[in-house]
Amino acid sequence: MPNANSNRLTRILFVCTFQGARSLIAKGYADRLGSDRVESFCSGFEEGWLSARMKDLIREDSLSVKVEELVNVFDRHQRHEQFDYVISLCQSASNEQCSVFQACLNTLYASTAIRKDWSIPDFTPIEGDDEQWLLEARKIRETIKSKVESLIAQLDLEPTFSESAAA
Repeated sequence: MPNANSNRLTRILFVCTFQGARSLIAKGYADRLGSDRVESFCSGFEEGWLSARMKDLIREDSLSVKVEELVNVFDRHQRHEQFDYVISLCQSASNEQCSVFQACLNTLYASTAIRKDWSIPDFTPIEGDDEQWLLEARKIRETIKSKVESLIAQLDLEPTFSESAAA
């Protein structure tokens, strides 16, 4: 079922800094939890690759995502891709230059989409052996899942950007 306020799927772009692991995970949960209401996409600011650990973390929860789905956010903007929501996944308290990152997203999408910023820690600084890494990484993955669940639940309550602009 599309958004209750519309006859089409709500388009959501998840964006994170670096290679896009957090946005890829968010896309996986949005596809699973909102498949009848959303069309989701993921981007990073930089081209990159996912480590074997990260791929294992994604597979562990049976998320159906492919690294090939990651498209640089600037390429999406140049192709004039439109979204109802653009959601950043970075942590302001970290060393990710989050404020610059969010300002860029606002410049690209604030006039065409509802912008949300989710404070989600990066996986990169996690230290320890595989078991320790996985324990901490699961916490981040669960935070992303919880945020996506809340967003999907809100979709029936909030108008899309195009609907709120027309009002």
